[in-house]
Amino acid sequence: FNLSLLPDIDAKYVKMFFEFNERRLFATPNAWTFRDFIEVYIPLLVGFAFIIFDIEYCFWLGIALMGLSGARQGIFYHDIMHRSVFACALKARNIVKYTSLLIWGFDFNSVGDVHDIHHGFVNIIGLDTAIDM
Repeated sequence: FNLSLLPDIDAKYVKMFFEFNERRLFATPNAWTFRDFIEVYIPLLVGFAFIIFDIEYCFWLGIALMGLSGARQGIFYHDIMHRSVFACALKARNIVKYTSLLIWGFDFNSVGDVHDIHHGFVNIIGLDTAIDM
């Protein structure tokens, strides 16, 4: 890859990409740890139980726990969709698909695909999906 064809700032990022790729820093097999699992799904289940079973004085705590869990799951999905959690893209897409269908009721990969396109064409009018509304 000829870095001299790029502007300096882009050349630095491309060089950084190849260095990170060589050192295998982008994706590690099963980097989503047991702690991450607890941070996402335990508050979700506890919050859901507080709401559904109408546990006294815990309704709003249940709402808060589910909100925090949803935010944490969003971070998880974001990292997966940028291929920084699982080394296998198919495994990553399947994890997102089945967990999002179970919890949110739709396949979150559709949102991730739009997000990936945005990163491929940042601030290019006509191509950047984040600015072309």
